[in-house]
Amino acid sequence: MPRFESIWNQIGLIAKKVTLSIEQIMGILSVRAVSIAETGIGTAKALSSTGIQLLDEVLLNDYKETLSDISKAGAFNHLEDNMHAFAENEQ
Repeated sequence: MPRFESIWNQIGLIAKKVTLSIEQIMGILSVRAVSIAETGIGTAKALSSTGIQLLDEVLLNDYKETLSDISKAGAFNHLEDNMHAFAENEQ
């Protein structure tokens, strides 16, 4: 649980830094998490609880990387660089 608490604290700090709400930051993280989860869910099921723990680790690492990118580049730049594929799929 300590890693999750650390990430939660980082979410709050970055939200303030980039002037977004915690909910908006969580939304950005969720969009990325869905793509990871869709890819890894079959593997996680096949591997049982070890696979689920591995998927959790992958998600937490992705959260850290995403939060770092938002902190460095800003939310708009992060979205522009990483979410255009989702927007293209909607068109």
